[in-house]
Amino acid sequence: LVMLNDVQILEAARVLAGRVLREQAGATPDARITALFRRILVRKPAKTETRHLTELYAVELARFQKDPEKARKLLKTGRYPQATDTDPAEQAALMLVASAIFNLDEAVSKS
Repeated sequence: LVMLNDVQILEAARVLAGRVLREQAGATPDARITALFRRILVRKPAKTETRHLTELYAVELARFQKDPEKARKLLKTGRYPQATDTDPAEQAALMLVASAIFNLDEAVSKS
């Protein structure tokens, strides 16, 4: 639960989502999610993982499109400069997908 709300994780997810949106301009949500997944876990996601993450993206995208101010508020997380060349709803939705990937047991180092 701590990592889900950790500013550093959210900021890393925001920056990575923005980078993927710019690098994968015009790509499908599945392609963008696969790019995020590979950068975080260094492997291709299974079909079920892609399906679940794509569903999360679709739900969050619809929510942020209905309330763009929520997207803009979420994108203010952290100190790293915010990109101005991405759609806020798309970036916020992809940011939450990246955060979910960062929070998988496979991504968390435990000692």
